[in-house]
Amino acid sequence: MNLGKTVFMLCLSFVFLEASANWHNALFASVVNVKSNDRLNVRQKADYRSKKVSELPPGAYVGVERCEAVKSSTWCRVYPLVIQHYEHFAEETDAGWVNAKYLSFSDRGYVLVDGKANCDYVIQCKADKCEWVRDYETDDANEIKRLKTEWIERKRLRGESRFGASSSDPKINPEGDICNAAMYIDDYLENRRLKVFADQTQNEAYRVLLTFMKTFSHLEPQTIAAFVHPTAGLTLSYYTAFGRGDKHFTAEQIRKINVLSEDKQFWGYTDGKGDAVYMTLYDFLSFLPHETEHIREIKPLKALKGFHCAKNAECQGYEVLWYDKPREEDLSWKGLVVILQKYQGKWYVTALLKDRWTI
Repeated sequence: MNLGKTVFMLCLSFVFLEASANWHNALFASVVNVKSNDRLNVRQKADYRSKKVSELPPGAYVGVERCEAVKSSTWCRVYPLVIQHYEHFAEETDAGWVNAKYLSFSDRGYVLVDGKANCDYVIQCKADKCEWVRDYETDDANEIKRLKTEWIERKRLRGESRFGASSSDPKINPEGDICNAAMYIDDYLENRRLKVFADQTQNEAYRVLLTFMKTFSHLEPQTIAAFVHPTAGLTLSYYTAFGRGDKHFTAEQIRKINVLSEDKQFWGYTDGKGDAVYMTLYDFLSFLPHETEHIREIKPLKALKGFHCAKNAECQGYEVLWYDKPREEDLSWKGLVVILQKYQGKWYVTALLKDRWTI
């Protein structure tokens, strides 16, 4: 993977995190609901008639200064993050106001504490405070075994990128390194959550599922491809059951995904309005739930959501679930259906779809 793609993948861990952040406590946001050939206008004031000061491309990653309710809508003042030039980020963009309906929020990432750059990292925010990683302990393999955190007032923090959070003070950062603690902290939190599920059973298909979920969360095509069934390949469906508009891909096709490709495919139609859905293969994988830290439940499926297991083959399906309230009370739940199939004594992933609440 070249440097450009490496930067892209490292920063995706912030852009695509489906955390609990909303506009009340968000430190970061990425631009959504904007067509690939369009731009989001940044306004001088929180008003669509206000003077345009700059624009943001789809997927742009920005810091959030604050958000305000304006009549029936919400507007946020956002600012560019200090980064090396890269098209998915907001370099050369003036700060200003955008409508919140075009933003996907996150409360995790690098921050400046009281304006100082020192690779500080926040893992979540609640109300007017955020959980700040002050330090961490590592084991002999240099992996994090314990985080030391502290809750700090949100107003003392300013969201930054891994480049902007790097200190330029040679006494603090003599090697001039770019911040990289996030990948280790996120990995620790991910492992901690998956261990809860790993301790529940020794079933081999289930353990392969957990390993796959950890790999899938990073959205790296080459490592995802290693889990794809060698002969049956991978079936993907936009709908909540297989059999309608399924698409099939080989492990090699997954491995060769170009994450920056703009070659969009037709996947199906949205519920309700019936709009046609076009996405790149990489965007479709990103569309599927993949963030592991907030998984609430994993349950085996009695039926395979319409998937037809090959004759004489052994298949097992699971649904990985995300929800905030108890499942029976929460209408905003989402799930990832994963179908595994056994081949030469080993389990492989052979189908995926996003299950979700629909009206």
